[in-house]
Amino acid sequence: MKFDNIFKLIAINFFNRLFFFNAIVTFIYLQKGLNLFQIVSLEAILIMFILFFEVPTGIFADRYGRKTSIIVYCLVLILSEVIFLFGQGFLMLALSSAFAGIALSFYSGAGEALLYDSLKDQKKEHLMHKYMGTIGASTLAAGVIASVSGSIIGADLSMKSFILLIQMAISAIVIGTLFSLTLKEPKYKEKKRELNPFKSLPEGLKQLKSNPSLLRIVLLSIFAAPFFHIITLLYQPYLKSLGISVALLGTILAVSFVLSALASKYAYKVEEKLGVSKGILFVTLAPGILYVILALFKNPLIATAAFIAIVAISGFGEPLFAHYRNVHIKSFNRATVLSVIALLGALYETTVRPTLGWIANTNINWAFLVMGIIIIVASLTIRLKPEHVTHKLHQTFKE
Repeated sequence: MKFDNIFKLIAINFFNRLFFFNAIVTFIYLQKGLNLFQIVSLEAILIMFILFFEVPTGIFADRYGRKTSIIVYCLVLILSEVIFLFGQGFLMLALSSAFAGIALSFYSGAGEALLYDSLKDQKKEHLMHKYMGTIGASTLAAGVIASVSGSIIGADLSMKSFILLIQMAISAIVIGTLFSLTLKEPKYKEKKRELNPFKSLPEGLKQLKSNPSLLRIVLLSIFAAPFFHIITLLYQPYLKSLGISVALLGTILAVSFVLSALASKYAYKVEEKLGVSKGILFVTLAPGILYVILALFKNPLIATAAFIAIVAISGFGEPLFAHYRNVHIKSFNRATVLSVIALLGALYETTVRPTLGWIANTNINWAFLVMGIIIIVASLTIRLKPEHVTHKLHQTFKE
């Protein structure tokens, strides 16, 4: 692979996702004085700040460049982790989550838009889902390395070990930042854009409203999302309560990441083998069923297998959904429209995550059951067909 934007995005995703503390992060939060409701609520705070900043940062990326937006993402992410390193109590950790949300908002639309338009420059945009899978695989590969080493280093659950793991993560993000400085801006601008969220937000919503297929793709991707971030927080105390050693949590997470990385890399094969309708039905429905199994069977082997399978299957979804939605979006405001889509997802998750955290603080199994039911209902009621994801249909909905 040439040393181009694609390689650099892979490197950025790899180093910026080396969160060495992830396999035991729930225990770090608990030692810093939080309960499960507060821990899951931090995820809601992160999403809320993505919600506030998603559209303005998408417009920023379209106006000032996706490269600039990604650099800002890296710098703000470092700030977030520094606050996490020194912070104690809910308020300081909420501040860390807030900056993490701002950082991710700078990347969410810009990274995907830069990749798609870089491929478009090379006339390879039809391979978007394949390269999204490769980037997703590199991200999850980072999770494997970080999880195994992190759970070993932090197995004693001491604050000294926690500090070391966070410092290692910050060092990795610095390397990712250096890669972001070498990105090249693709030739995507078809016309000048005004930095005006009051105009751009309605434009993005208008594209969704005028394109039923894009709207269907977006709704399914939101409501059938596999609650990846919640399950990776809750599995830690849950498996420990079933008698599984803390030292093994990183290995369990690593195995799930390996399988998810493979799923992400070869997600396009699912479409080739099963077709759009059956492929998406499998990718969205299976995690819901597994959550129900996780809720009903308090067995360490079943729980471990169900958790690994949920994370693994979640790797299929994003590359496919990224490809499907991008064929409906024009290049000049791609980051803005993608940010509007992410904003809609943030609105949903800001509501559902605290609710699930409250349920989990009472009974984790009930939280698993609710998550499963939500996913199953969405998967069965919002179905995709081949005509919903074709470029030909996109032409029908041109402005």
